[in-house]
Amino acid sequence: MTIKEAIDICDRMRPNDFSYFEKEMWVRELEARIEEEIILTHEKGMEMVRMHAEDGILYAGTPHDSMYLSFLLANIDRANGESARYNESAATFNAQYTAYSAWYNRTHMPLAVRVDVRENR
Repeated sequence: MTIKEAIDICDRMRPNDFSYFEKEMWVRELEARIEEEIILTHEKGMEMVRMHAEDGILYAGTPHDSMYLSFLLANIDRANGESARYNESAATFNAQYTAYSAWYNRTHMPLAVRVDVRENR
């Protein structure tokens, strides 16, 4: 899925008055979070980041790509002051993000932890 595809689907699911630019920034915010918290904490993370910059495809693929929609919907709900709807959208997003993170952690080798024994003296 690309950013444009995620925004187009979101707009069909929940018509809104937010600009494409605003929604793009929300998706880029999520991508930066995924990169920092998940991708770069694993081996070959930098390679994935470089590939990601070239292909324009979002980090989380099927079946995890629906989290982008939940994230967009939650941001729309929050910005519109729709608390109950936001709580539902945010809970859905958090569950999806946790599932993606767990899958990534199971399927990718984490970075080796290096300890400098000189610091422990």
